[in-house]
Amino acid sequence: MMKWTLTLVAVLGLLCPALAQDTQLRPLAVGDQMPDIPFRNIRNYPTAASVADFRGKVVILDFWSTGCSACIGAFPKMEALQQKFPGQLQVILVNPHESAEVVEARTRRMYQYKPGVGLSVLPQVTGDTIWKRLFPHRTVPHHVWIGPDGKVAAITHGHNATPENVQQLLKNQLPPLAEKKDLSLTGYHIIQGLIRTTHSDLKTVGYSALTHYLPNSSGGRSNKVDTASGTRQISLYNYAVPRLFLDAFQPADAKDKLRFIIESDKKAQLLPPEDKNLLDKWRIPHVFSYEIVTPLVTDDELHRYMQEDLNRYFGQLWGIEARIEHRKMSCYVLVQKDKSKLPPSDTSKPYVAFRTDSTQVFQQCVFPDISKRLRLLLENLETPLAFIDDTDMAHNYMVRTSMIIALGKRSDQLPEARRLQALRKSLQTYGLDIKKQKRRIPVLVIRDK
Repeated sequence: MMKWTLTLVAVLGLLCPALAQDTQLRPLAVGDQMPDIPFRNIRNYPTAASVADFRGKVVILDFWSTGCSACIGAFPKMEALQQKFPGQLQVILVNPHESAEVVEARTRRMYQYKPGVGLSVLPQVTGDTIWKRLFPHRTVPHHVWIGPDGKVAAITHGHNATPENVQQLLKNQLPPLAEKKDLSLTGYHIIQGLIRTTHSDLKTVGYSALTHYLPNSSGGRSNKVDTASGTRQISLYNYAVPRLFLDAFQPADAKDKLRFIIESDKKAQLLPPEDKNLLDKWRIPHVFSYEIVTPLVTDDELHRYMQEDLNRYFGQLWGIEARIEHRKMSCYVLVQKDKSKLPPSDTSKPYVAFRTDSTQVFQQCVFPDISKRLRLLLENLETPLAFIDDTDMAHNYMVRTSMIIALGKRSDQLPEARRLQALRKSLQTYGLDIKKQKRRIPVLVIRDK
């Protein structure tokens, strides 16, 4: 009996530090020293590892989930960042809620995960919720930067992961980055809105409000009908100005998203900078939140109020206005010539959509998804050149199909005509084609007053 007791005490003694560490954890903030926590369930790394093993390097913990297409789409960028700083940087993919088996099952069917790409290269930690307790968050991607000194240097959005910021942190000269605090909704509630949280006793009839960028929100949209109070409420959090106008002017019964053109010398205020290092600073004066509460009016009436509000606000602030115009434009028009050539649905195969270096692959995709991808590839309103789907499947979400479309290699720098020729040839094998025509289409025009 004595032997058993001593053995048990010894085992508990070995376990106590780990148990104490797990139970005493608190959320960490920028400037805190990272505890030496093991990276449990780590894959794509030659040995077991803990936080202390990377002392002297910059570490980026890239929180993600299999349901986040933006996270997965950014993996090649994170790989390139890793390769740019060998021995100085370690990117670790962290998925606290899904086990390795779940991650594998969900990503196995995504063809882009092959040797040398995505999940097969970067170290990944799965199924360990301790990381969510250390760095609580609501949305992903969510990046935690650990400096060479072992302290939390920044907690950011994914766009901050740039070579310039890594280089600065290696020199201990990282500029202050906008902190991602999507759990700390100070001063307002995502459902109650911008005003009602602090004035809960008000019996609201109607109002509108416009605020500057809210640093504690990742952004979003709320549309609420309250029959008890007889009001409707729309709240738009952290939208750039064109997106605010698009929300206000999008017809309620429209099947296609409204296009917009900027005819103003204020493009630098209206559009985010291409250099992601400048995005945090740009957001502060150029991103807004808007809320409107009205009696129970129709969709058309509510959107008319929003249009009047935004034109008044930004007419005073920036001297701009927006309105819908019908303009005659050159268009790439998608047409269907032979329905029999479209591959039928095959429910035994999973949904997959991704782009390789030279092709766009669709497997068991609804046709509107294919149409949206073609619009992204072909439409350029700066030219101006629009894309229109003239098939009878443009809004059919019931039928799934598969196709592989040739685009030409990104590195080939093919002329636009050659790319279009390759694209048309691919589409023709599925009974589809693209014609260039002049069409009159509705466009949201943002211009100086």
